[in-house]
Amino acid sequence: MRDWRTQVDDESYAQTSWVLAHGVRELIDPDPAITHPTLVMTCENDVGSTPAMTHAITEEIANATCVIVPEYKHLGLIEDPDAFTRPILNFLNTLD
Repeated sequence: MRDWRTQVDDESYAQTSWVLAHGVRELIDPDPAITHPTLVMTCENDVGSTPAMTHAITEEIANATCVIVPEYKHLGLIEDPDAFTRPILNFLNTLD
């Protein structure tokens, strides 16, 4: 994990940190509105992308589906890829 993390370039890390500090403004009353079916996911114990944030984003997007992956924190996707793959595939299978 440490080796992977050290490969992130400084600019990307700085931009990601800014988003975490200030929020993803594009998802608050987006203009133009997001009209396509959308899956919004996070982990139950993620403190950087909280379930409350995920619910709020879901409410801003018509046709959005919210999934909160139980137990994990911010790196849940790395810890248990199947916990993410299953809901993503289920969501994709509902699309025409």
